[in-house]
Amino acid sequence: MSTTFPSPMPLSRSPQFAGNSAQLSTHGPSPCALPPPTLPNQRTVFLDLDHTLICAISCPPSLLPPQNYDFLVKNDHNRVRYVRKRPYVDEFLKYLSQKNFEIVVFTAAEESYASVILDKLDPKGLISHRLYRKSCKRLDGRSVKDLSDLGRDLKNVVIIDDQPTSYRLQPENAIPIRPFIDELQDHELKKLMDNFFDDYEQYEDLKDAIKHYLEVEKQNRRGRLIGTRFDTGSHLPVEVKAFFLCISFQQFPCSISIFTKIARSPKRCSGFTIMIFVCTS
Repeated sequence: MSTTFPSPMPLSRSPQFAGNSAQLSTHGPSPCALPPPTLPNQRTVFLDLDHTLICAISCPPSLLPPQNYDFLVKNDHNRVRYVRKRPYVDEFLKYLSQKNFEIVVFTAAEESYASVILDKLDPKGLISHRLYRKSCKRLDGRSVKDLSDLGRDLKNVVIIDDQPTSYRLQPENAIPIRPFIDELQDHELKKLMDNFFDDYEQYEDLKDAIKHYLEVEKQNRRGRLIGTRFDTGSHLPVEVKAFFLCISFQQFPCSISIFTKIARSPKRCSGFTIMIFVCTS
């Protein structure tokens, strides 16, 4: 059974943010760190929810629901959201649990929205703890996820998130992930299992494992042609999907060209392909 917690204790400043106290604030009034890990020297993985583990689509009554979704949820206002699980997410959570990772979902979403999704996403209770928006900090008007005051040694911590602003306080602990919208073919979680979590144990400090993994990823991205076909029936504009794909490359020195092929039917987009070619300088 997972546990939920209010906002963490006051921020321990990273050097690059010293003197920015006027710009920092918290969402929740009750400071609380996570309880001690269940195993000595246990590694902790913090996972974002939206566009990292799932994609949730809210459809107005005037539009048809998406053709493919894994489950739907209703909130207190009886609003329906159709949720698609990222490919391999079930295997990913099981894999991390078998590796004795402490799994913590850390989302900037409200608890009323995220908790009902997590209840269905994790029926076996593999996720140890849940942190919601009230556990985030505010920096320059943006939500950030501070890992330094959650009662975990940062050498044993990795955060996986599609939003670089979320981990700006501890970027050395972060693995960026391509935002999941509704791609028919997505292997990001499988890639993490194969290329990072199968190799991390040789490192005493996870920050060193993360640095090595990202360096290899950067080399692999050079000159790669990436094709993504989105699900038919998606209600997201092509510009939005292109944006989400583009921001995943922001940390790399590259120029990006986008080619779109669009075919539309009267009531729904019948599918399109976005090709991104990364040209390193």
